[in-house]
Amino acid sequence: MSSKISEIWWTACPVPSATNIAMALGWLEREFEKDGIRISHISSLPYEDRLSHFTLKHPLLIRDGGGIPSIWTRSEGARTKAIGIVCSEASQAVLVRKDSPIRSVKDLKGKRVALVRDLLGIIDFRRATVKRGIIMALEAHGLTPDDVRFVDLPTTLAYANRPTGPDHTGAPDHPGFKRIKKTSQQIELEALKSGTVDAIFSYLGRDFVLEQMGATRVIYRLNEHPDWRTLVHNAYPVICAVNADLAEEHPDLIKRWMKVLVRAGMWAKKNPTEVRSIIAKATGLPEEGMGTTHPDDFHEHLVPEISERGIDAIEIEKRFLRDHGFINNDFDVRTWVDGRFLDAALEEVESS
Repeated sequence: MSSKISEIWWTACPVPSATNIAMALGWLEREFEKDGIRISHISSLPYEDRLSHFTLKHPLLIRDGGGIPSIWTRSEGARTKAIGIVCSEASQAVLVRKDSPIRSVKDLKGKRVALVRDLLGIIDFRRATVKRGIIMALEAHGLTPDDVRFVDLPTTLAYANRPTGPDHTGAPDHPGFKRIKKTSQQIELEALKSGTVDAIFSYLGRDFVLEQMGATRVIYRLNEHPDWRTLVHNAYPVICAVNADLAEEHPDLIKRWMKVLVRAGMWAKKNPTEVRSIIAKATGLPEEGMGTTHPDDFHEHLVPEISERGIDAIEIEKRFLRDHGFINNDFDVRTWVDGRFLDAALEEVESS
């Protein structure tokens, strides 16, 4: 890797994160423009390089997003570091057709539950998320996976196959439906409407959009469960990850990057209205639904950290992925997480 860097590439999932806030505010560009360093989104790269959103293969990439691709990449032996963690809650729900006689998760015994299968994606993060979500819902009601029939729904529409730009706005036909259309949630919704399945799982607040469309009804939200471990899925935790060589050869740049994210997270605590607007745009959800899909205090939990909860959440996710065949190799989470850059950033922010 060249010692002189003229460009840093970034990518972020459509989730609540300090990166999405910092980018909306233009803070990262301003931080590095004085050094002549461009901050560029990977959407302008060739397709193979855009897949670094999931593989982190690009040597000058900083990724902030759902944890499953970063965990998978590390399990495949990639030299990466997890340098920041955010645990911010959003709704996760089990839904049925609006006219379904099913009223609770207990009624799902013997019923058919959708389980998408991405035919083209590098890592099937949505299948993993849906499977864990359904299992958690079943266990919360005294059931097991053996009590339902999982119905495979093969799809090539998964978001994993469509690395896009940083703009995640809604579609004109219904606010937020663009996000539904470009993911496998469309396949699940069609299966539910046709009667192929009796229930589907939705996360990141998309249950609000589905209910507003008038086709579905929520029978259970995982957020009702008192144990936070139940909430662990692709976007809980959100992991900021980076190529290890980039971090080791340019630690000051990574520290400065994290300093901006810390400032963005702190800004979010004081500006809840603006944050809801930014995150609504980033996730493709209608802004008026944010009060339903996210806790009132979600804006207070967007400062990256290296906490025991965050590390435990990664471990829980990794263990589930390993036990259910989504990753083949184990690794030590605590040695993967490197808090030096964040610690240095926090120290500078607190002393300024």
